Amino acid sequence: MRVIILIALWASVALGAPPTTVPTVDLDRYMGLWFVIASYPEKEHADCHGLRAIYRRTSDGFDILDLCHKGGPDGPPDLLKGSATTTATPGQYKATFYLVFTADYWVLDLDPAYGWVVVGEPSREHLWIMSRVPWLADDVRSGILTRLKAQGYDPARLVEMPQAKAR
Repeated sequence: MRVIILIALWASVALGAPPTTVPTVDLDRYMGLWFVIASYPEKEHADCHGLRAIYRRTSDGFDILDLCHKGGPDGPPDLLKGSATTTATPGQYKATFYLVFTADYWVLDLDPAYGWVVVGEPSREHLWIMSRVPWLADDVRSGILTRLKAQGYDPARLVEMPQAKAR
């Protein structure tokens, strides 16, 4: 069965189909602090250390606050504010930054306990792996990377985000 699913996903990627999102997201459980474990490179977060995303519920979605330290763990703080609104499709949101830049945020993979999440978008140009703690267990990471490949994402493009090493 798993092979059939992987073949179907590969075929949909090869035909240019968008990635699939999770069937449901409990926004109340999704809110809060997320540590960015790895992501595709972004100029907005170049030279960031300890990047965290904080989501706060609003009437039509959630506010986004990205916070990191530039240049190192003790560098000056850098802040990016945005918001996301819900869409008719579960796991898909419209995000807005700087009041004019909009992007699709799609929840591609989500731990049933909301301990980690993978967020991407239809063009597969952006990708974030986030966790409630500043690390991921090797088996969890391996499973995520396997599922990302099946969705047409290139795990080799992922850049690790330096986080606090304290466990």
